[in-house]
Amino acid sequence: MNILKVEIWSDIVCPFCYIGKHNFSQFLKDLPDGEDIEVINRSC
Repeated sequence: MNILKVEIWSDIVCPFCYIGKHNFSQFLKDLPDGEDIEVINRSC
């Protein structure tokens, strides 16, 4: 099975990054079970 790797670069003080993180977390919750996704969080 393939693993989808997602690398997220964000700034901890940026309000738009906070909104994007929330939206991405919601997306992950809505995925069907069994999807393999590796999320790598990085800060700028």
